[in-house]
Amino acid sequence: MQNNFERFQEVYPDAELSPIEGCDNCIVGIAERFGGFVNLVYDEKKLKQKKKKQSTSGFVILHGFNNAKKACEAFPSEEFLQVDGFGKCFLGVACWENFKVFAYDREKIISTLMRRDKMSYEGALEFFDFNIIGSYVGEKTPIFVTTVKDFIGD
Repeated sequence: MQNNFERFQEVYPDAELSPIEGCDNCIVGIAERFGGFVNLVYDEKKLKQKKKKQSTSGFVILHGFNNAKKACEAFPSEEFLQVDGFGKCFLGVACWENFKVFAYDREKIISTLMRRDKMSYEGALEFFDFNIIGSYVGEKTPIFVTTVKDFIGD
């Protein structure tokens, strides 16, 4: 049986994914961003529970929050860009290297487009790819996460 890392690696064979050893159950999902950025996303709280000595430098670490306001309060010196109209799709703050950006649930955005804007799945996916993930607005451009739950269908 494949673990979460192996499943993502199979679907994204060209991405240079590398796991944090012994932390497969800490994977939230896989992040995508304008320009082809693809990387595994790890839950910050689960990593702390594991007390891993391996450096998390270069990995995307998600600090989960219920809403953008709480995230901004937790990182008062940071500026963030929000995706308007998708507050219920907010996951938290993604941190890697010197970046801190908002993270959104990709499938929830697509579902919202389908429900709210009466789009078909194909139409919502096309809109998402072109108008949301396809929009680069600087280094604070948010990332979009396909969660493990959505990816493997659990």
